[in-house]
Amino acid sequence: MRHLGEGQDPQGTYRVVHADQYAQSFLYVQWMARDANGGLHAEHTVAIAELDNDHAEIALTDLTCRATPRGIVVTAKASSGHDDKLRRVTIEVGPAAGQYRYRAQRTR
Repeated sequence: MRHLGEGQDPQGTYRVVHADQYAQSFLYVQWMARDANGGLHAEHTVAIAELDNDHAEIALTDLTCRATPRGIVVTAKASSGHDDKLRRVTIEVGPAAGQYRYRAQRTR
């Protein structure tokens, strides 16, 4: 499991976690909040459903995360165990907890 990083926008702070198992990627986004002592804790966690299943066989590489005025955008290269097509995945996250939009574009 790898902590991709945290991003902050005017709506708040997000944490992106990338995990691999048997050449399959799993991606999780957490909406973070500060407690009374200023520490961050996860208020809401969502698994990206398009990736979070044993049959997807999608491996992500070159992940990036950037803040936008409405949330964050996560991008990655995606290869599939079902075919030899390479894709570019874009996930627009936020601003509401649990809200995201998944898009995959074929690159070759």
